Amino acid sequence: MGEFLCATATTNSPNLVARATRTADLAIRFTGLGDGSDRRRMGNDGVVGALPEMVREIARRHGLPPEPLAPLPGSGSVNHVFILGSGRQRYVVRIPIDILRPDEFQVEQWCLEQAPRHGIASPRVMGRGDVSGTPYLILAYVEGRTCEEQHALEAWEALGRYGRLTYSIDYATGPDQLFTRFGRDPDEAWRLHLHYNADQLTGTDPLIELGVYPSTKQPGIRAMITGLLGHSFNHGLRHGDLAPRNLLVTVDGPVLLDWGQATVGPVPHGDLLDALRSHLVEGRPTAEELDVFSAALGAPLGAFRDVLNHLLVVDALDRVRWALDKRPDRLAGLVKSARDTLHSLSL
Repeated sequence: MGEFLCATATTNSPNLVARATRTADLAIRFTGLGDGSDRRRMGNDGVVGALPEMVREIARRHGLPPEPLAPLPGSGSVNHVFILGSGRQRYVVRIPIDILRPDEFQVEQWCLEQAPRHGIASPRVMGRGDVSGTPYLILAYVEGRTCEEQHALEAWEALGRYGRLTYSIDYATGPDQLFTRFGRDPDEAWRLHLHYNADQLTGTDPLIELGVYPSTKQPGIRAMITGLLGHSFNHGLRHGDLAPRNLLVTVDGPVLLDWGQATVGPVPHGDLLDALRSHLVEGRPTAEELDVFSAALGAPLGAFRDVLNHLLVVDALDRVRWALDKRPDRLAGLVKSARDTLHSLSL
């Protein structure tokens, strides 16, 4: 399911390359760095140094208080996150860390606007745009705390409950980024996705040379993938990153954050797949947390386990193919993850 989970834009896409160049140029303007050789040496580090002034520029555009301004600690690895203002006039500004990552903020804004209508508490969008090609998103600040270890079961229950509510959101009017390269018809896109992955299983499959799987296992893997073509799936919108780190505990109840990886695909299989993969490879969620999560999704794990094992294989291989085609800088990590996943399934 990697195509249903990973970004689809290529790293050498003209739009992404142009955005990376504009971001570096913007950092030069804000930091006073000089010629092109400075830009080539600077990379993303220079952008980080330019961020506070960039955030002030964003604040001025939207009539927000430019001071006080502070980075939000522990805000993850996907976005730079800053807090603007004080008291009740506080706002969160998010700017991507990876300048080659496709802009996810259009998807996030659309999802955040739909979520409250379906009983899912999420931050309010205050604005979205770009500064010389660098995208940003402004959210209303939500007072709360991240989930603590002793409350992990409650967190996974809330995540499952919100995940189930997400399936009720009508995705028909959503942006194209919610869908895969195979089109906006989820049933047809899923069928083409499976056929694509089956067709890659040849004697010259580069994943064999990479050590992802041995050639002797190829017939069994092909049978797993083609077998999924005969399975009936429901399709819906899913958050794409249901994890305690994306849940904020507030006095009014849990608030679901970070909708940038939302996608349309098989449900509840996609959410179960993410949690099961993490359980098998990283040990979290624990078995008890996984059971609580799946029950709250309305999808007891035992009833889905066989088909999920097959989906894990498709997903593991597809993520490596995505890295080969789109993000070779992430290839080593995804090869290891795929090996670990297949090993956990005795493949």
